[in-house]
Amino acid sequence: MHYKHLDQEVRTEHKVFLINVINGGQSLKFVERNKVKDFVITMKLGGAGWLSDCLEEMSSWKEGALL
Repeated sequence: MHYKHLDQEVRTEHKVFLINVINGGQSLKFVERNKVKDFVITMKLGGAGWLSDCLEEMSSWKEGALL
């Protein structure tokens, strides 16, 4: 099965963020590109789910709750 249709690209003024499904759908690859350098993070889907849960929880915190 091909996962190329799941690849996403987000652009800002100075950066590009790419999200790719790799390893037959078992892992996610995140790439941040700016004018100088590329930064790459690869994680298994379980790790991506955990990170998503953490970010969702943090977004519900009130400003200043994290000291």
